[in-house]
Amino acid sequence: KRALLLVLEHDAPPEARVRPLVELMDLGALMQDRLLFERGRRELDRHLDALPPDEQVEYQMKLGRGLVGFDRQDEGERHIERAVALAEPHGLGARLFRAEAMLEEARERRDQAVPATAATPEAVPAPELQSTIESLEALALGG
Repeated sequence: KRALLLVLEHDAPPEARVRPLVELMDLGALMQDRLLFERGRRELDRHLDALPPDEQVEYQMKLGRGLVGFDRQDEGERHIERAVALAEPHGLGARLFRAEAMLEEARERRDQAVPATAATPEAVPAPELQSTIESLEALALGG
């Protein structure tokens, strides 16, 4: 993360900023850092039309995977489908195969998802917090 941010701190031309931004956005998704993910997405969206097809495909795949990871399944799948649609006419075989595999994984994730109506287990506080919780409960009860 630091190395990619260092590249972006220097006044690199826009075409040199694309790859680090895509990787930071992807890293943000992997780390569940929504802020890092969305910052990269916002900056890349401004330059999307100027990107060569291979970088557009890479961006769409990583954006889609990130959105799926943030439980925005439909939107994520749409971006991965765009990656497939962009890769085919440009003869980007390796990226096409990766995008198709990513799309299949996203759809499998959707099929395996637990329905929202299913009961979620009650959260259990960490042992080191338990005594504090008990003290606060006793204080609230006046004791």
